[in-house]
Amino acid sequence: MIVLLLVAGYVIVDGIVNTSERLIKAHYDASAGISDHLGTDLRLNSSYLVKNEYLWLYVKNVGRTSITYPLDLLVIDAADYPKYFRNVDRSQEYIETESGLDFNTINQGVLDPGETVSIAIPVSEIPTWPPRWAELITKYGVTSSVYLLPENNLTPLS
Repeated sequence: MIVLLLVAGYVIVDGIVNTSERLIKAHYDASAGISDHLGTDLRLNSSYLVKNEYLWLYVKNVGRTSITYPLDLLVIDAADYPKYFRNVDRSQEYIETESGLDFNTINQGVLDPGETVSIAIPVSEIPTWPPRWAELITKYGVTSSVYLLPENNLTPLS
């Protein structure tokens, strides 16, 4: 009888400890997501460039936290038709220096504070030309949206 009580007590205590460990881990994960959300700030350039059958958009990380990929993009075309691009690929990351622009060679694959990334989308994917509006979405739900303006002599964000 005593052995049965000891085994039952052990099972109950083990269940309580495992549950509390899971709750602590979930709370930590939620706190990390909120912290990243609060420190994230993007600036999507209103100018775009069309080159080699691609629409090029430029995004700068003006926040204090690094942004990891993937990013999602929503584009509204001339007929107000929304086109959603999941997991858009970055084409080139670069950083602004005193002498101009340098390609990102440190911490590649992560958009660090102060870095700019260009995103290329096939023109054929946009139903009605030209695009009017774009919104970039991070994995934590932080967004940056802008009305788009065609620009022949596009310069990256400053």
